[in-house]
Amino acid sequence: MEEGKIHCIDLQSGESKWSNEVEGLSEFVKIYNGHIWVGASVYDLHISNYSESGIWMFNKNGVCIKKYELESKPWSFDVLDNGLYLGLSRPLCGYARLIEGEEIEYYKLDNKNPITTGISDENTVFSGT
Repeated sequence: MEEGKIHCIDLQSGESKWSNEVEGLSEFVKIYNGHIWVGASVYDLHISNYSESGIWMFNKNGVCIKKYELESKPWSFDVLDNGLYLGLSRPLCGYARLIEGEEIEYYKLDNKNPITTGISDENTVFSGT
């Protein structure tokens, strides 16, 4: 990964198989349900905050299949059998679940602080603020 791009490298030859652009900084890359999922956010210097965030879904040949717009920047991004889980910053300060082909589900937590870290184990997500 580099700013605004994702790359696929053949580890046997060291050659690049493909590269694609995403908007903003590419922050997370995961494999889920046979696809490559990339999280990226755009930082706006005028407001000193992130102005937009999204999750891009690519196939293994580098073709972008879909971009999901997010209502908050994800600070954590993990994969479970039943979807992608995203720990969110302000204004939502909860988490989201993304399942391919469905709308993003947003969940609030009692804590009003951003979720800044997270990890999963089997079908449990642990999130930190």
